[in-house]
Amino acid sequence: MDEPGGDEEYASFPQNYRFQVPGGSRWSDIRAATSNVGMALQKAMRGIGKANLEAGNILFKQLQYLAGALAVGVVVEAKVPIVLTSRADGELARMASWALGVLLAKPEPNLT
Repeated sequence: MDEPGGDEEYASFPQNYRFQVPGGSRWSDIRAATSNVGMALQKAMRGIGKANLEAGNILFKQLQYLAGALAVGVVVEAKVPIVLTSRADGELARMASWALGVLLAKPEPNLT
């Protein structure tokens, strides 16, 4: 609060935070759900992801380059999985992305 001179309104602006939890994505919102709790959690995580896209990308890259993590990219809410790879991805990451895409494209078994 030193920078804005103690102005609480200025300090409350979302752009002054590095990580944002938007309205509707707080634990209190999830706990308030009396049915479809999984859907409430999913909606909250999507909201946090959208609000923090840049921070998520930074974390993703740090995990890859500093911790040696293998990361795959697949868009799962399309009619079919969309595999995302980066020019910087190695062969193993590309193969893992394709493998996950194939697994997600298989139809769910009919267990009835």
